[in-house]
Amino acid sequence: MDIDLIPTDYRAHLWRLRWLKGCGTVIGGIVTATVIIYAALSVLEQVASSQLDTLQQRRDITAQQQTLISQLSGNKEELERQWTLLNDLKRGTDAEGIFRALDRAFIDDSIWFDEWEFNRRGVPVTNDTRQQHGVLIPSPGSKSNQMRLIETHMNIRGEALDHVALADFVRRLLAQPEIADVKVRRTSRRQVRQVRIIAFDLAVLVEPLENSRGLLGAF
Repeated sequence: MDIDLIPTDYRAHLWRLRWLKGCGTVIGGIVTATVIIYAALSVLEQVASSQLDTLQQRRDITAQQQTLISQLSGNKEELERQWTLLNDLKRGTDAEGIFRALDRAFIDDSIWFDEWEFNRRGVPVTNDTRQQHGVLIPSPGSKSNQMRLIETHMNIRGEALDHVALADFVRRLLAQPEIADVKVRRTSRRQVRQVRIIAFDLAVLVEPLENSRGLLGAF
């Protein structure tokens, strides 16, 4: 029969020491694991934050690109409207045809010109002006569907031997296919070298190229 010489209190003390060491080991493992997990989470947070910043920058760049694309689209539409305007103005009438029309209207030396102005202008289109002569184009600088009527005008100032000669010239000019309308804006009597003549001022509306006949080239 063996005799246990270790006191019971001492044995209990040793057991408490082993239990405390075990608890310390477990707690140390938990702390170590917690530190490792915290460090890993910190690294992942930094990586995620960096990726988020990258995505934010990409989103900002995309928004800027979309804004730029919108601006470029608007500029493109404006340039297209201006290009349409220039093309329509270019083909709106024919200089050679106008010269031929005036030449046919002259049959003698009873009419002569002092000034001859040639210009174009755009007027807003209404239900009435849609039926008039002219070239319809989009209004420059406007994003709406408003159209403008491009009219070609001539202002002619000169002299005639008498009112009959002036009336005959206006009648012959109106008979030309290149001419849409002629208005006598002013007449007055004038004496030049003992000869009484009629000074006149005419407003001439030219037919557009699409409506006139016998026109060969674009002005």
